[in-house]
Amino acid sequence: MARRTPRDNRDNDYDDDVRAGRTRRRRNDRRKSNIIIISVIVGVSGLLICVVAIVLFLLMGGGANTIPPLDEATYARIHTGMSREEVEQVLGKGGKVITISEIPAQSNAREQERLTNAMRNMGMLTVTRWRNGPGQIVVGFVPRGGQDLVAFRGWFFQQGGTSKSVTELKPPFGPFGR
Repeated sequence: MARRTPRDNRDNDYDDDVRAGRTRRRRNDRRKSNIIIISVIVGVSGLLICVVAIVLFLLMGGGANTIPPLDEATYARIHTGMSREEVEQVLGKGGKVITISEIPAQSNAREQERLTNAMRNMGMLTVTRWRNGPGQIVVGFVPRGGQDLVAFRGWFFQQGGTSKSVTELKPPFGPFGR
């Protein structure tokens, strides 16, 4: 009689398991555990990618383009003769171009008409408005020397029954400009 090797013993165990239906269960159990392991790896990888993307977004200045609080202190940082780029460094790039007629109304119609006519006489047909909450800053630019320079600035605040406004119209050239 031939001597049995350990390999022959494994084959006999396999045959016994097949007869008992155990092999199929073992394979299904392995498949289920593989699916769970793969799912965990994919989930953790996805989460890691999201975290890295958020960190990179914040490190590269994402969110730095948000508009600051538009109060009198921010308004005071805008000066006649500043370029559009300098204004955008203070207020962000979120400004919307509007027409002169869209500027919030002054205290009376006569003042509004005077302001509108003076802006048109300077060659200013559009202005840019930044809004954030109850405050807004409106800046009018005139073209000079290949760039747009601030000639009008206005701060308008309205919340509930309270409203405030400050405006300044001054040409960025001649004896009054820089």
